[in-house]
Amino acid sequence: MSRQSMRGERAVGALLLVIVLACSSIAGAGPARAKRTKGSKGPERILKKRIAVLPIDVALAPGGYRLSPRSVVAGLTDMLTSGLRDTGRFIVVERARLEGLLGEQRLAEQGIITPETAPQRGKVLGAEYLVAGDLTEFEHQVSGTGSDIAIKGYRIGADRERAYLAINARVVDVNTSEVLAAKQVSGTAVARAARLRLPIGDFDIRTSTFKRSPLGKAMRTAVGKWVRFIVDELGSQPWQGRVAKYVSSTVYINGGTEIGIREGDRFEVLRAGEALTDPATGLELTKEIIGVGLIRVTHAYEKYSVAEVISGEDFQRGDIVRAQELPLMQAQSPC
Repeated sequence: MSRQSMRGERAVGALLLVIVLACSSIAGAGPARAKRTKGSKGPERILKKRIAVLPIDVALAPGGYRLSPRSVVAGLTDMLTSGLRDTGRFIVVERARLEGLLGEQRLAEQGIITPETAPQRGKVLGAEYLVAGDLTEFEHQVSGTGSDIAIKGYRIGADRERAYLAINARVVDVNTSEVLAAKQVSGTAVARAARLRLPIGDFDIRTSTFKRSPLGKAMRTAVGKWVRFIVDELGSQPWQGRVAKYVSSTVYINGGTEIGIREGDRFEVLRAGEALTDPATGLELTKEIIGVGLIRVTHAYEKYSVAEVISGEDFQRGDIVRAQELPLMQAQSPC
């Protein structure tokens, strides 16, 4: 064999080795940021939970504030909604739908519509969890040289600006109205330099000027902690839905491909039984949960799924559907 032929064979062998190593690396890596279960062949699956963010309340003593706390909580609510949506773990209820529901609830409280016909928060929204929060601490101080120059509503000068805020954050289970977890999240930021001051009055959290400001940084820090808190608390909670319809051994559930359900997924069906109350106070302590049966998805659509009965009977509309352990996602390789 000539030297040229030997060199050619070596080059082909080296190329094949590179391709094999590349394919092995890609197949082992899996999708970006996906978790792997020890000893498994693919990343774990997560069903998205439907969540509603309630407008943040102001729980502050009256006083003189450079910026209205009402404007600040509106910005915080928008930032939290976007942050939860960006995690890819939640379906966040549309703000317009939430505002309409809260408006009807206010009418019920005023006696304009009857409580019987008033919508129940969460259930009408189709949300499993509610996120609520109170702004309990807020500081925004600016001190300068007094030689500021006003340009287009902003002021430029040698300033020291400090912002601090704290929020009492809560996660509520819609089905039980139980507060699953509560935590105080906070953010603080200080700047000492010639910089732009925020205008007094309305401000836009989307502008680069606001994002660079101490108040913008403090708000982002607090919201970032809040989002991590929600992900940590709800990450271990199994997805729960409801039976929408039951006909001739066929069960329709209110979740589909939008949240990640696939054909073949199994769910246990449960029913809330009699409430256990405290005989001294009359307060509800818990509800009895009754097992109804087991179902398997045969067809998954965007908003709902159709399932067959594996075991059990007497399924009813409104029964709780809870996810069992899901099959792992299969890692795909272009090779």
